[in-house]
Amino acid sequence: MSLVYVKFNLLRSCLTITLPTFSILLFRFKAIFILPFLLIWDYFAAKKWL
Repeated sequence: MSLVYVKFNLLRSCLTITLPTFSILLFRFKAIFILPFLLIWDYFAAKKWL
């Protein structure tokens, strides 16, 4: 019983450490992809309305 609890605790601490860094990486990855898309969208919108 205690061994299972220790394993679960270890897993939980690992997740607590890796999850925020993973979300930050994902956010940066998204930002890198969204930024050029927005710039292209802005360019086309400006071209269309001018």
